[in-house]
Amino acid sequence: MSPKSTFLALRIGWCQPGANAPETLSSAGCPAENLTETAEAMAVDATDDAWFRNMWLSNADFCALFTAAIFSATLPRGGFHVANAMSNNAGSRWSLDETEALLGFRPTSDASAAAA
Repeated sequence: MSPKSTFLALRIGWCQPGANAPETLSSAGCPAENLTETAEAMAVDATDDAWFRNMWLSNADFCALFTAAIFSATLPRGGFHVANAMSNNAGSRWSLDETEALLGFRPTSDASAAAA
């Protein structure tokens, strides 16, 4: 009998290119230095801003989540599993409980705390 295949999908929230710092998060969806005049002319929407901050995944948490996914001793063998992959952002509507249960790791970065 062959071993059961195990599949894990990480639902990656949102990362910026490069340094991916919370200080450069914007509702335009890219770091401030990448904004064009067109993007700068767009009205800043507090709902959009909160959406990006809540979905944000820091570079450190990104690497740690993928490492945990590869080496997890807590991921059930066999079947298909889905885990949210975003940082531990205050006020996020997405739970990291399943991620922690599956991977034995909970992200630690928080866009709100880092920007404060």
